[in-house]
Amino acid sequence: MFAEYGPTIPSMYENWKDMMEAEFYVFLGLIMYHGLNPTPGIRRAWSNKSLYHGDMSKGFRSHKRYRQVEAESRNRTFRIWKGTLSRTRPLADGLPQGNALSCTLFLIFMNKIGNAVHTPNRLSYADDLVLWQQDTDIDKATEAINRDFASLKCFCERWKMRINTGKTAFTIFSLSNPVLKSVLDIRIGSDSLQRDDLPRYLGVSLDPRLCLRRHIEEVTNSVRERTRILQKLAGTNWGATPQSLRTIYISFIRPVLEYANPVLNLASQTSLEKLDRVQNAALRLILGALRSTPIAILKLATGCEPLGLRRGEQTAYAQERYLQTGEGAPLNTMVQDFATQQRRIKKASVLSVAHDLSKIYSMPTDRAPLPVPTCPPETAPAPPVTSLYIGPIGRKDETCPLAMRALALETIASFGRQCAIAYTDGFSTRGTGNGGYGIYFLWPDGSTTQKCGPVGERTCSYECELTAVTECLKVVIEKQRQGAALPGVVILTDCRALVQALGGSRSENVGEAVLLADHLLKTEGVQTTVQWIPSHIGILGNEIADRLANEGKKMPQPQKPLTLADARSVLQHGTAKLWSAAQLTDDERIPRFYEACKARGLLQNLPRSDAVQIFRARAKHTLLMAD
Repeated sequence: MFAEYGPTIPSMYENWKDMMEAEFYVFLGLIMYHGLNPTPGIRRAWSNKSLYHGDMSKGFRSHKRYRQVEAESRNRTFRIWKGTLSRTRPLADGLPQGNALSCTLFLIFMNKIGNAVHTPNRLSYADDLVLWQQDTDIDKATEAINRDFASLKCFCERWKMRINTGKTAFTIFSLSNPVLKSVLDIRIGSDSLQRDDLPRYLGVSLDPRLCLRRHIEEVTNSVRERTRILQKLAGTNWGATPQSLRTIYISFIRPVLEYANPVLNLASQTSLEKLDRVQNAALRLILGALRSTPIAILKLATGCEPLGLRRGEQTAYAQERYLQTGEGAPLNTMVQDFATQQRRIKKASVLSVAHDLSKIYSMPTDRAPLPVPTCPPETAPAPPVTSLYIGPIGRKDETCPLAMRALALETIASFGRQCAIAYTDGFSTRGTGNGGYGIYFLWPDGSTTQKCGPVGERTCSYECELTAVTECLKVVIEKQRQGAALPGVVILTDCRALVQALGGSRSENVGEAVLLADHLLKTEGVQTTVQWIPSHIGILGNEIADRLANEGKKMPQPQKPLTLADARSVLQHGTAKLWSAAQLTDDERIPRFYEACKARGLLQNLPRSDAVQIFRARAKHTLLMAD
């Protein structure tokens, strides 16, 4: 359903910066907050009547601005598109569904809430607000939380909102039984709040001791229901190959087991073993294994890492993301302060586990800040034209290389000889360091240009591919300044993730590449096209770019700070090493299955009956060996 608004709404959206500087409680009161309800007075204020509600004009820069806003609130109309366009109707209250101004007002309102409650112990995710206090004295913590609620109540009364006490509750987290049995009087004004011993926040059930026992029980019950679908498919003649069942498990079942994975470090080992047992049951269904089959073989044959290793990797990644939010950011400050604190309680916390994991993974301390948007949405750079399609092909490892090469060459020829063709490639050693990039140009006049260089001592292959595209665009810009009249440039890369990122809406994730492509289009009139092609199928330009990238990797590497993409690559490589080290056992079957896992064994696409019999024979756990 889409709404067509009157002519005054866009102008209001353009002037939202001026509105934000005013005491603009009429606009802020339009936000429908989860747990906050607008009072009747605020409903009457936003209407076809005058905006005067007290002396509102004092909050504006000029009386003319106030009159403009007052005029924009009158005679507003809208139409609904649902198959056909409805007739024009008057808009008396609030904003139409889908109005962009609603998002702006919501952000202003939530920022105002953060300033109203002075305690740093507050969290807000969308419209879910949490306040907390911690103290060794329960009475002092109660007084502090009551002061916070009083500040929040004053803020809501000022902006003509009312807190819905029926949707607001409190709880106590402690390891002390006497404290948990305390009876607290927490109020919002004259209304007492109800106590909830098992609150649920963002999908996680929190028990008083933060053991997450209740949450893990809910997760295991949910996963067992989903596993029944896997069991049903495993008993059919279609869709029952190990590869299909593994895909269903990874995309449909494992995300439930790993939801809020860093928080699960609070749980006891006994509780976490329940999640492992659920995964083991799913892996047996995928392979048709007997219950006597060793768990390590199940994980190796399916290529599914242990949940504990993945939990550690995601916890360390969360800490890296917090540390890259920049100095002064709340999450950054929280992590850095924790590293200098003395731990009094032995119970594990998310930050204590992450602190220990950073030593295991040997994470570098020189970190780059997270990229942020550098321009407002209305002036965002136009992304280049991207394409992942070269023809009707399936998976690369299942398609004939000659067929892929023919389709790729046909796609390249379709761009013509007037455009510059650039083959780019980049990779790093084991995906974690000593990166290099290579570029091979074919210009319209028949000449060629080659360029290569290093990327950094600590980098991932994705960053190398991105650097290759960025340097390619810089060469094209320099060529244009020298007098070349290129109608367009076609960049051919074998990195699908990079092509998808360049065509996305978040330009901050691809560095300078989108900005350079936008500059070429708007200043030089050169259209940039990024086309994906398969790698290592005999295309000459791609092979030359690959050789150049290998030469660039051997050059002296510059020191560069660790980006979030580099951190993910380092953590993934570290997890693979930890999993490989865990396979050094006396059982000769486990190393064999580990090598088969890396080589993608031939069982993946066999019929169900054949795959089950071959796997049981390899594992030496068959029905013939049963007692």
